[in-house]
Amino acid sequence: MFSRLMSLFRPKPAEPYEQFVLAFIEECNRQGRKPTSYDHQTRSFVFGDPKGSDYRTVFLDNNFRRWCQGSPKARAEQLSRFVRSLGETGAVIDPANLAAELMPGIRPRVLFSHALIQTRIQGAPEGNDNEPAWTPFCGELVACVVRDRQDSMSLVTRSDLDQAKLSFDQAMAHALARFRAKAPAPDFEPDPRAPGLYYCGNLEDYQSSLLLMTPGKDFKLPALDGDAVALVPGRNQFFVTGSRNRPALKVLLDLAETAGQQPHFCSSALLVWHDGHWVEYLFEAGTSEALKQRRVAIAQRASDYNGQKQLLDQLHEVQNKDIYVASFMVYQRNSQLGSEFSVTTLASGATDAVVPVADRLIFVDQIIDPQTGRVAEGAREIVSVPWSDAMAVAGRLLQPIPSLYPPRYKSLGFPDADMWGKLRTKAVD
Repeated sequence: MFSRLMSLFRPKPAEPYEQFVLAFIEECNRQGRKPTSYDHQTRSFVFGDPKGSDYRTVFLDNNFRRWCQGSPKARAEQLSRFVRSLGETGAVIDPANLAAELMPGIRPRVLFSHALIQTRIQGAPEGNDNEPAWTPFCGELVACVVRDRQDSMSLVTRSDLDQAKLSFDQAMAHALARFRAKAPAPDFEPDPRAPGLYYCGNLEDYQSSLLLMTPGKDFKLPALDGDAVALVPGRNQFFVTGSRNRPALKVLLDLAETAGQQPHFCSSALLVWHDGHWVEYLFEAGTSEALKQRRVAIAQRASDYNGQKQLLDQLHEVQNKDIYVASFMVYQRNSQLGSEFSVTTLASGATDAVVPVADRLIFVDQIIDPQTGRVAEGAREIVSVPWSDAMAVAGRLLQPIPSLYPPRYKSLGFPDADMWGKLRTKAVD
């Protein structure tokens, strides 16, 4: 198996990804860990335990992105640790010792939502106790607790906490206390891209957890012009500047635009420390920065919804259910930057449709053949309505689906003649 996998990547060693996979396979061979299969589409290997009774999938994208950013020495160390961590994955948790292994984490909520759909695709029941334990933090971010091992970290589930007889708040208190005692002091280095912009990376995979600490109490920030404004594009990156430092804020906005390409993506939102907690930082309305910030946000939401739709379509196929999952589409007015708006559709005759939250909801009154029940070509009428107006008129036809993020609504029906007349009065071009 090892020789066959090596042969897949040897013909094109100049490609960075092929180089990475080849080095990964060689490191696996050195440590005696043999993958059983590889999926190029998902960039993942499947490994089995020594007895061959348990299999797990290992995705490579995050480690590949980190590998690309490292020196030859750092790459070798990263791969060695990555392969060693495979031996820790799935290790049995001792409930009596769990509290002493906890560390705090900050993660994008979409990561948990997607993972939950993936477990259902694999046959897990909806609402199972193996969902990671988390609580809302700020915007798209959530706070969670992780199990800290020598070479790996793993999300702690609600069932793990139940077995250890810990509430989430108790677990987080243990995690924060351990973080304060174990983590080194943050080292803020000047970023050459703008005066007054600083970068901190010495907390490594727990860098984003700095958001759970209190500046001025748990750690010292560098001198900033105004309130602290932070960006954590990946869980191992932390940028900060002052709220009055416009050149540095523009750099943060540029970094936010490419945040989704970072290993272990965390957030593309800027956060400001205000009244003792982090809140989302928004540029002044009407400025070029505000327009760009909206463009960044809507692009990230489109990416999240696209991934969610793919997973939901896969889930419904596995479940043999005919459910229409509406797309989240982004348009511009006359190709003008800053004019982006999002659109989704709800059509009559669509079976159990689930729709994302968008700027506009387009209702499509389809022509349906009464004999066959099939949709004919064309539509009787199409009405495009701002989301808030659509909810005010026809909100009772849309039921929120609590387990999904970004949020979606399940259609319970299509507007009747009275609703349709009201929607017409709210229509926009």
